[in-house]
Amino acid sequence: MQQSQLSHHPTIATIYNNMGSAYTSIGEYSKAISLYEKQLEIDQKYLLHNHLDLAISYNNIASVYVKTGDYLKALCYCQQAVDIGQITLSSNYPDLQLFRRNLECIRKKCKTFT
Repeated sequence: MQQSQLSHHPTIATIYNNMGSAYTSIGEYSKAISLYEKQLEIDQKYLLHNHLDLAISYNNIASVYVKTGDYLKALCYCQQAVDIGQITLSSNYPDLQLFRRNLECIRKKCKTFT
């Protein structure tokens, strides 16, 4: 497998996600966002547009933007997570409930800071 093919392999997306999580936990938010976005790019290439993993990726990115105080970007990403979740999941599914709670919290923060 060539280097360019390897860098876009679906398994690499999992590695990017794990690294993004690690960077988030140590407060390296710009690195975390970059890694999560690389994961998202790969997932968008290989997964259906309404796959749960995409929703989780959007939610992860939104969570980091909340930590940076960029609530408008967080809102956009979290809304995408909710939109996918509403198509893919039943209304009582825990991930969808999490996405909705996160979206509501972000909306409240946006109102507070506008």
